[in-house]
Amino acid sequence: MKESQRTEAIVECYHDDILLEKMRNVDRVNVKVEQGTVCGVKEVLPEGGVFHAFRGIPYAKPPIGELRFRAPQPLERFPHPVLDCSAERDVSFSRNMFTQELEGSEDCLHLNVYTPATDAARQAHPLPVMVFIHGGAFMFGSGNSDCYSPEYLLQEGVVVVTLNYRLGSLGFLHLPSQGIEGNAGLKDQLLVLKWVHRNIARFNGDPDNVTLFGESAGGASVHLHLLSPASQPYFHKAICQSGVSVMEWVMQRDSVERTRTLARLLDPEAKTDEQVYRTLMAASHVELMGLMASTLSADEKRRGLPMPFKPVVEENVGPDTIVQVHPIVAMQQQNRLPEIPIMMGNNNGEGIIMMLDASKKLDLYDNDMARMVPRSVNVAPESAACEQLGNEIKQFYFGTDGVNKTTVNQLADLMTDYHFGILANTCAELHARFQHRSPMFFYDFSYDGELNMYKRLLQLKIPGACHADELSYLFKMRLADFDVEQDTPAGRVRRTMCRLWTNFAKYGNPTPASDGRLSCRWEPVDKIDPRAPADTFQLKYLDIGAELKMGVNPTKDRIDFWRDVYRNLGSAGFLCLPSVGIDDKKGLMDQRLTLCWLRRNIHMFGGDLDNVTLFGESAGGTSVHSRPNRTPKSSFRSPIVFAKDGESLARRLGTFFGCKPDASDEEVFGKANRTVDRNFQHTINYRCLFRAETLISVLLDQLEKKPELQLRHRDGIMVIHKIYVPPSVVKLPPRVDPNHLPPATAYQPPAGADFPLIVDDAGTAASVGTLPPFAEDPVLELGPGQIVGRKKVLPNGTEYYSYQGIPYAQPPVGELRFKPPVPLEKFADEPLQCGEERGICLASFYLPAGRTGTEDCLYLNVYTPNAPGDRGAPLKPVMVWIHGGGFYTGSGNSDFYGPESLLQNDVILVTLNYRLGPLGFLALPAVGVHGNQGLKDQQLALKWVHDNIGQFGGDPTNVTLFGESAGSASVSWHYLSAKSRQFFHKAICQSGSVFCPWGLQYQPEHKARRLAALLGYTGEDDAGVLETLQNASAEDLVANASKAFEEAEITTYLLSPFIPSIEDAASEDPIIPQRGEELLKQANTITIPLISGVTSAEGLVFYNTMLPKLPEIAGNLSRVLPLDLAVPYNQSNDVLEEVRQFYFQDQPIDETNYTKLLELVGDVAFNFPVYVASALQSRYQPEAPQYFYRFGYETELNQTRAHFNVPDGLSGTVHADELAYLFTGSEFKVQPEPDSAPAKARDLVSRLWSNFAKFGNPTPDDQIDTLGFQWTPVVPTGEESFRLPALDFSNEAVTMIENPFAERMQFWQSLYERYNSAFRSVQFGGASEFALLDLAKMVMRNIRHIDPAIQLAAQQGCAASRVMVKVAQGFIYGTKDRLPNGQPYYCFKGVPYAQPPIGRLRFASPVPIEKYSVTYLDCSSERSACVGRDVITREITGSEDGLFLNVYTPRIGKEVDPGTTGPLPVMVFLHGGGMTGGNADSGLYLPDYLVQEGVIVVTVNYRLGVLGFLCLPQAGIEGNAGLKDQRMALQWVQQNIRVFGGDPDNVTLFGASSGGTNVVMHCFADQSRRLFHKAIAQSGTIFADLVYQTEPEERARSLARLFGYEGTSDEGALNTLRDVPAARLYEAQFLVLSPRQREYESIFQFPFTAVIERPESVDAVLRRTPVEYLRERDYFTIPVLCGYNDRDGMLELIDMMKHLAVYNERPEKLICASFDVDYFSPEARALGEELKRHYLGEEPVARGNISHLVDLLTDRFLVGFYLLCQLWHQHQPKAPMYSYRFAYDGSLNKGKELLRFRELSGAFHIDEVYYLFSSALLRTEVAAGDPAYQMRRTMVQMWTNFAKHSDPTPPHDERLAVRWQPMEAVPDREGRTNYTLLSIGNGALQMDVMPELDRMQKYLELLRRCNGAIDQFPIPKAPEHRKD
Repeated sequence: MKESQRTEAIVECYHDDILLEKMRNVDRVNVKVEQGTVCGVKEVLPEGGVFHAFRGIPYAKPPIGELRFRAPQPLERFPHPVLDCSAERDVSFSRNMFTQELEGSEDCLHLNVYTPATDAARQAHPLPVMVFIHGGAFMFGSGNSDCYSPEYLLQEGVVVVTLNYRLGSLGFLHLPSQGIEGNAGLKDQLLVLKWVHRNIARFNGDPDNVTLFGESAGGASVHLHLLSPASQPYFHKAICQSGVSVMEWVMQRDSVERTRTLARLLDPEAKTDEQVYRTLMAASHVELMGLMASTLSADEKRRGLPMPFKPVVEENVGPDTIVQVHPIVAMQQQNRLPEIPIMMGNNNGEGIIMMLDASKKLDLYDNDMARMVPRSVNVAPESAACEQLGNEIKQFYFGTDGVNKTTVNQLADLMTDYHFGILANTCAELHARFQHRSPMFFYDFSYDGELNMYKRLLQLKIPGACHADELSYLFKMRLADFDVEQDTPAGRVRRTMCRLWTNFAKYGNPTPASDGRLSCRWEPVDKIDPRAPADTFQLKYLDIGAELKMGVNPTKDRIDFWRDVYRNLGSAGFLCLPSVGIDDKKGLMDQRLTLCWLRRNIHMFGGDLDNVTLFGESAGGTSVHSRPNRTPKSSFRSPIVFAKDGESLARRLGTFFGCKPDASDEEVFGKANRTVDRNFQHTINYRCLFRAETLISVLLDQLEKKPELQLRHRDGIMVIHKIYVPPSVVKLPPRVDPNHLPPATAYQPPAGADFPLIVDDAGTAASVGTLPPFAEDPVLELGPGQIVGRKKVLPNGTEYYSYQGIPYAQPPVGELRFKPPVPLEKFADEPLQCGEERGICLASFYLPAGRTGTEDCLYLNVYTPNAPGDRGAPLKPVMVWIHGGGFYTGSGNSDFYGPESLLQNDVILVTLNYRLGPLGFLALPAVGVHGNQGLKDQQLALKWVHDNIGQFGGDPTNVTLFGESAGSASVSWHYLSAKSRQFFHKAICQSGSVFCPWGLQYQPEHKARRLAALLGYTGEDDAGVLETLQNASAEDLVANASKAFEEAEITTYLLSPFIPSIEDAASEDPIIPQRGEELLKQANTITIPLISGVTSAEGLVFYNTMLPKLPEIAGNLSRVLPLDLAVPYNQSNDVLEEVRQFYFQDQPIDETNYTKLLELVGDVAFNFPVYVASALQSRYQPEAPQYFYRFGYETELNQTRAHFNVPDGLSGTVHADELAYLFTGSEFKVQPEPDSAPAKARDLVSRLWSNFAKFGNPTPDDQIDTLGFQWTPVVPTGEESFRLPALDFSNEAVTMIENPFAERMQFWQSLYERYNSAFRSVQFGGASEFALLDLAKMVMRNIRHIDPAIQLAAQQGCAASRVMVKVAQGFIYGTKDRLPNGQPYYCFKGVPYAQPPIGRLRFASPVPIEKYSVTYLDCSSERSACVGRDVITREITGSEDGLFLNVYTPRIGKEVDPGTTGPLPVMVFLHGGGMTGGNADSGLYLPDYLVQEGVIVVTVNYRLGVLGFLCLPQAGIEGNAGLKDQRMALQWVQQNIRVFGGDPDNVTLFGASSGGTNVVMHCFADQSRRLFHKAIAQSGTIFADLVYQTEPEERARSLARLFGYEGTSDEGALNTLRDVPAARLYEAQFLVLSPRQREYESIFQFPFTAVIERPESVDAVLRRTPVEYLRERDYFTIPVLCGYNDRDGMLELIDMMKHLAVYNERPEKLICASFDVDYFSPEARALGEELKRHYLGEEPVARGNISHLVDLLTDRFLVGFYLLCQLWHQHQPKAPMYSYRFAYDGSLNKGKELLRFRELSGAFHIDEVYYLFSSALLRTEVAAGDPAYQMRRTMVQMWTNFAKHSDPTPPHDERLAVRWQPMEAVPDREGRTNYTLLSIGNGALQMDVMPELDRMQKYLELLRRCNGAIDQFPIPKAPEHRKD
């Protein structure tokens, strides 16, 4: 036989085998389509019928590689002859709407077919077909059954097809110059329609009766297909739910430029379209997803339209072009639609879904209602007309109430109208006017019931049906796990909806006369004449509520309001609303109006009105060519038309006007011109296909230097955008005072014009730098170039000069993100216009609200009294201000920091922006990001001031640095930095120091990694983390920043995770090289004078944020204690009570004592940290004069309190209240009268601060008399007590006081003194010593014992400090944490114990690591687990590089005293999961209670499934790699455990479930047994065929064939499998299950497990069967503890409960897998019946007798345990076995609780585990009074006793009331042998025998009958050597 024939025969045999297996499975069904055969599944309909589901059918080639972004290519053949379509495949790569997790892949083009099962007779009548397109804003979603399971539609007799299509940039990117025509996602949908047309008949569907329907973006897609000649042949009816193509959010604007922007975010050097294309092709799909939002315009963000990539009008028309013209144009082309009926409509509360976000920012809508003005209305954004319309909208919807919590319903109505209602009505009207052949049915869905799932899932309470709520009345939403009965109100509405929709699919009429079951006749919308009067159109609609009823004009009052808006203002551009008298000529009218303006005004700019050339490009060229009749012919000469491809565009235009394709050029242009001359409407319509923005430039070529007037068409308004007139050409008219320019809207259009013409003061960031200066504008020459400022006037009448928005560094974008700032060498424009502030830095929120930041934000502002060029004037003192805002918000702009008050004191003021949040303070030292970028920005600004301030008249040798709150903390850090100190000479710290609890982060790299994970990064490498963060949009970084907190770090004080941090030693220029106290204690290093102080009531800043949490804080006062107060656990209650008594005495903590609580938090957050800094300053820096203040003014200038919502009647000066005494600003609304007390107070404070800046003394001697007081400095302190003189500002007087807040400071002093002795003492006011805790240890040392939520988070890795050890492979560092009893222990997580098993090491035995690749390996947190199925979610998770272990020890090696206790016992734990799933992470297995008993615990990850147990011996893969990983971990323990204080000669190996099975296997293995000394196997079995592979070699070969391998060599199969991605390989392994294994419930389907290895295997774990090992006399010498749970069989119920009835029809499913009988034989069925009768009698398997079924399932498992006891007793007398039966049922039975079997008594499989381990995920903390708490103590004692003494109840341990005896044989009354065990139940512990023996006799009997003896288990032998 030839090799090719032999290969073909093998493939054919394999194919036949698969078909045979599927034929045996009654739940599968095959259908042959063009591409091959699809194998689906049979499922049951709600009413009992059967349907066939074919999921994940590929309909196109994967759109990857060169196919990315392009139209889909049909798939010719499936990769396999029979394609498994039982489960859905990957969805389109996107972010899940509900979880916000990234999901899917680029290989996503799959569809799902659902068809009712029909008999042969009914198949003669094919069924109507409904093809559904999902919504999701063209950005997310899928057609999968989690949201769109169509059972209820199928019951009405239709076939349903759902589909995936490409989303986001992958589906809608547009770059025609490179052949990317756009709309790839729509073309995916079209290809599905073609696939349905060719294949649906094979599913009993009718290809001539296809209904296309969709919702939201899916509805808009349906509408675009309806308008497309390319799509129309493939469907016959259409349904658009909550989406049509004319809605504002559907069509993409500036699509090509958006594409270019996306590329340049990836590579700024992508200049040409070819470079753009290459960049986008090279980018990962994660990068493309992450950067999409960054392409949104500010207007799109403001309007709440975050949908960057969506459909476009395609430029090049081809056979598959879907959007040939804009939908607005298409809808007006008469009878464009064929006779296709359409249903369309909305939900009555569509906008409710927007309230999820809008309700969080009601103030934004209240203050900026103009954001809700549609772009289709003819007003310019941000114009006065737009603001006025916004106010009218606000008045209409909200009346006088405005937008607030009481009017959220009205805001939801506005959202409904804005996003859906207005243009849905418009679309219906256009359809009625122009599409007379297409019947239309309109609906309004108003039902608000139990199945309004989106509202339920999003927890929205507003009445009405929100967006997408109707879907669950058509589809079953499986992810919600919720349904209703059919006879409920919601069930009846669902039945009605499905009937309406399927009737329409069947008949084209939702209420045909033949259907008498519907109570209402749905009437179509009446057609009207295209030019009928406005009041002619009436919108008939069906109201779908609890009852059906017809209506006319839904929400008529609201729609009429909008009709009036359009009638009064007109539409923008080309929107046509005939009913309100709006035609579509507005775009050209704008252009005509501009030319009229030009004629009247161009001479003012020196232009010749008789010599004007009009020219345009693309759509602008079409406009020029149109020459509308009303345009004055004298307005221009010689039109010039530009286009990228003039000929093709012209021909396309001619085709539009009716020319034949082969017409000559003359015919084309003649036809076009004649048509335009008659009626230029068509040209206007056509024009909008090219570009949304028209650019007309008028060249004034008479002028020598060609000054240019650019007019830009912006949203329908012609805006004069720039005027360039060189001064040498024409004399400019006089200019008014720039401080008093009239607003842009003051300019009026020419007389007689119909629409407003708005003139912009060219002030945008893009153009502001190129305007010439006006005469009075000050110009300065700086190093980077010239700047132009503004001259202004101070309140006292003197002039000053303002220079705002000066860039002091290169924009920190692209490669400079996260890097230290780079000085700016040259301004981009010269002269640079600095007349107004530029962008502020991105922030998590903004004060004032309504602003938005940008990444390019490094600007400063300089305000000076000195005129430019006034060289003779003396240089003035300079004050540099650093704003506050918690390091996450704020700016240096004049809204809060205007300069007037300080400048009147003859100083120069500089304010600045610096990077905030993650952009300013993220640190990832391993890849060179050392953090504190924001502080380094400040430092560079200081250097800029030093280098440039002389040009402004400032003295670079007299600079005062001052700041407030976070700005004060920044000043404090610069004060301690030698490099920073060279740039300033005095400092003022207002309400902040380096010791504030909100001012320093620890372990910053963890937060960086967490942020990357939030943005989709799943790897472990810091380089990958940085790459993810670099590629993310700045907005995404900031928006997700707060989520980077570990739960335990979220406190009252830590408001942002990204704040200053101690820099790594590798940092070249660190600002913070050490902790603050270490720097401050470097004696006599600082001489700079300092002012510091606080306000009188700092804590009031928390008034609004803490009030809602008051009850919670009252019950747990630890939430407001400082994190660095590390009180021992056993003293924590005493300290809490001490704090309570000091601040509250015996009074309750409630609203009546709220101010006392605010006093407490003010002391912790501000007062005490500032106090400490002053104390240390006085002792260690005596040469630096120091002044202290307490600010207590309470006047109308205390305006900051309003921003923090502090009630007016509450006394005290709030944090930041002093700002209005130093600065003016637009946010300070109150201006005091001259000579009033507030004005005098402001003058005084400004004077004192300015004095300090001038003289270093706020009250110089010559001013004491006029001031009336002297501010005395703090006296340096030696060993004597520290005393703090302070200037007290109060309304009564300004006087010196001693020790403000003395009693409170002494209280905190006493606490720190007792608990933080690590700090050098400083005496306070005569009191005893106090000490401040080493701040590096501040994070959660003992807090977890105070607060359970924090405790849970701490258990997941929030450690207090780090500890380093050296193992054989190198240095590793872990973390120090606290045990439940308060004692310390050490955690080393994610320790690699073998080389990554990737590449050539995949499937192979593990290879040890000789040396770690880094000097110090971070083992402070867990790394990835191995690829496997999560034991809880059953999702595939993990990484192929997963060979890590975790070490938990109560002491490390250096703490072990050999003379006393010696090294500790070691317990190595193997997790369960069927050798197919699970992991050892501390989220599930934290061994703190075990460690507390004085043992070391090691938990291990090992390879799972196919990656861990594939066996191909002929190719060198012997199998059992996962077991060999476990053995390698044991070798690592032997090599290294001494370092951790462990005893390598006392190692206990223990595990649960399959982990317990693996433990026993290692007991058999010679190479393993020498590595441990005791063994514990919990609920593990070694006697079941599911534990061992059958025919492992053939299974591996079958898997290779699934991936296309057609050869015969095992080496070839191995190479194929090594090339498959790990996740795909893992997922595919279940396709090679044997027919018998497929009969198991899916939870027990383990395709790749242990094998008995062949004799040649050099490192075998199993060479013989378990029975052979156990029969060898005295083979075991080590003690073993093993047992079972009394309800172990409950585990199988997880899947069985879904189809219990199957077990009545097929009782063979109940037999033991180890019965030596053909499972598919009648004999097996008879055995099953016998078992069923034994356990259930004559009752069927049903929910009513679940308990008996659990008995059956448990005994099936216990057969193996009984056999183990028998063989052990007979053959292993020297090795004691301690056996147990765990039956305890308590609150820690987490397995049962997790799977919702609480009503069943007893202990579930693995229920004993959480009496040994903690789990943050499963919340395993119980109170001491809970009986489960005592059972946990007992279990932990017995298990650790066994590890220590080889005896779980040694005689010396008096804590245990029972003596656990080794297992013995005991005859029962029937003469049968039973075995003793320890019974662990809810009663007392006691020795007993297996109580199940009598019950399980039937299994033992059948085992003997089938196998000859109970120890004759048919376990597969080693694979034989195969001869090729």
